[in-house]
Amino acid sequence: MQLALFTSADKFRSEIYIILKMFENGLETLHLKKPGFSKKQLKNYLNLIPKKHHNKIIIHSHYSLAITYNLKGIHISRSFRKSNFLNRLRINFIKLVKPKLVFTCTFHNLEQLLNHDKIYNYAFLSPIFNKEGILNIKFTEEAIISTLSQINIKTYALGGINSQLYKKIYDLKFSGIGLMGSIWYGDDQPYDLFDQAKKSINYL
Repeated sequence: MQLALFTSADKFRSEIYIILKMFENGLETLHLKKPGFSKKQLKNYLNLIPKKHHNKIIIHSHYSLAITYNLKGIHISRSFRKSNFLNRLRINFIKLVKPKLVFTCTFHNLEQLLNHDKIYNYAFLSPIFNKEGILNIKFTEEAIISTLSQINIKTYALGGINSQLYKKIYDLKFSGIGLMGSIWYGDDQPYDLFDQAKKSINYL
């Protein structure tokens, strides 16, 4: 399974140093999601990361920066997907300029996943678990396995995931795992928690 890490929802500057250590230790995909960040703030964040790691970053806003910084891809938000025709033209333009760019999104039910837009390279299904680590009442194990067997898009589990659930996610036939809270707000240092998660997932 693949591991995708989301940035924290905070603005603390020390996060950059931790992320750089993670990149050096094998982090292949970072979802840069900073709600409320202006384009200037996002540029400042990216400027603190060496160019050699830019092709590991997927941004969730200010999509034109994916071209400027030669990033890995963009994550199309739910609000953006529902927006006007002009936004769709912007996405098509970005795809034209950067045809190898990775496109991702998040779905919140299985019907959306079954009827997904063909532009996405992979999608997140969220939230899979509640805070107690119990499968979301919107899903059943049988329905998840059945749906994932019918589609041709890689799907990552997201939401409520801790280290005790990696094997269950693997058994549900997900292609990967998206992590945020269990890494940035766990009981240990974020780098150590990432390292543990990476090693555990590599064993599956």
